[in-house]
Amino acid sequence: MEWEQEKYVKGLTDLIVEAYHEYREIQGTPDAIILHLCKRPGRFREVEAVQRALQQIGDVPYALIHLNDDSSYRLFDTSHATYVPQAGLKVDLGRRNVLLLLDGRIGDRRYRRGVPRVLDISMDKRSTISADEFPRLVRQIYNFARVNWRGFNARAVPVTLNYSYLIARLIVEIGANRWNQVISAGRLRDKAWFL
Repeated sequence: MEWEQEKYVKGLTDLIVEAYHEYREIQGTPDAIILHLCKRPGRFREVEAVQRALQQIGDVPYALIHLNDDSSYRLFDTSHATYVPQAGLKVDLGRRNVLLLLDGRIGDRRYRRGVPRVLDISMDKRSTISADEFPRLVRQIYNFARVNWRGFNARAVPVTLNYSYLIARLIVEIGANRWNQVISAGRLRDKAWFL
């Protein structure tokens, strides 16, 4: 078990360092590193990986953001006949925790059925980015929910979560060993179309 944890930390560290250098070559030095996690950051693992990466790349502010798209919260607008709130509604639960409605009403219409999805977003207290930056990061997450190239009826889920889910499903379908062979070949690395 400890061996698997060390593999995870090393793999995440390597990904952060590699992404940092790739970004720096194309865009210049980043102001911060933002990690979106579909689970709460581990007691040591994710923070340790970020700290190891920072030892290699230098001191860069970072934020660990937990995106829970399986929230038990629901939001309603009692002032509208449909009870569906406007898309983008944000409810502050604390300085580092909000609920964000991703696919609510746009104008007076709702373009899909069912209860709108609520995203429970929290910034881990071990993040080195100021909590004052959290509203900007929430807005960025909302914008990521609009960047989905999977078609006209795509779900309103931030691509940082949705593409991760799609990759996980592919790994289950084709098997981890075959997936590792496909990825190490490097042909699909910069191509999101296969998802």
